[in-house]
Order: sequence, then structure tokens, then C-alpha cells
Amino acid sequence: MQNAADSKVINIAIIGPGIMGKKHIEIIGKNPKTHVSAIVGNKASNDSSLARKIGCCYFDDIKDLSKIKLDGIIISSPNNLHLDHLMKCSEIGVPVLLEKPAILTFEQSKVLKKINNDFLTKVLVGHHRVHSTQLKHLKNLINSDTFGKVVSFMGSAQFFKPN
Repeated sequence: MQNAADSKVINIAIIGPGIMGKKHIEIIGKNPKTHVSAIVGNKASNDSSLARKIGCCYFDDIKDLSKIKLDGIIISSPNNLHLDHLMKCSEIGVPVLLEKPAILTFEQSKVLKKINNDFLTKVLVGHHRVHSTQLKHLKNLINSDTFGKVVSFMGSAQFFKPN
């Protein structure tokens, strides 16, 4: 038997509906317990049309997210905007999933440390390669009998990342 708490839909906002943001939107859309409630994007990128397509709110200012009921925010904006977006999200007070990297410079790390105690929310830094089909294939290959017993592994990879 399902209780009322089990049927609650988790409302999530996406900041930065680019390559990774669209992937988050796709995954959220496949789960009946989750819903993309808002997209925060860039007017110049015509991100509002994506919001209309999936039937959610569109904002071009993160602060506007405080106008709606949210259970979480995913920041998948360009890396150079992460710290600024994280600081604005901390004022909203809901948990945040931040695509790596959280910060880019040592100076940013000092700012992050300084404001860390003032955050009203929890932050999880995620790494999208954890869900990579290439890595899953590699894991299956390593676990197969092809290599025999693996006792040590060191790897390196390079990936194309658009500007």
C-alpha cells in the first residue's frame, strides 16, 4: 500500500538547459515521481521555447525560482557561472545538485569557503561521467573473462567538450 508521502512529486528546476541540462530534463521526464518545474536560461539562447515544449516555467533570473514550490535545483550552466549560480541558489534554501566543477580558481575557493557557513541549502557536486555508457561498457569488459583477474588499473581519457 502506498502512503501519501510516496506519491509526492519532486519538483526540480534546471539552471542551464544546455547539453547536460537537457540530459537532466530527459531523465527527470522519465520518472513519474519527478517533474521539471522550471528552467532558468538565457534569453539569447531561446531557452524559453524548451520550457514551453515541456510545459514548465521559464525564468532568466535565478532569484525568480523563489516564486515557485521547489524540492531541488540542478545547476548545469557553463562552468564559469557555477559559483555565482550556487550563491544565488543558496538564498532559495532547497538542495542543489551542481555539475562539476564547483569552482575554477583558488580565489573562488576562498569565496566559497567564506560563504559556506551562510548557505541555507545542501549542495551535492555531481560528475556526469559516472553515468557514461562508455564507462559502463569498460566496466563490463574489465569484469569479463577477457582480461583475467584484474589486480590493478590506471586509466586516462580525454573527451571533447564544446565551448
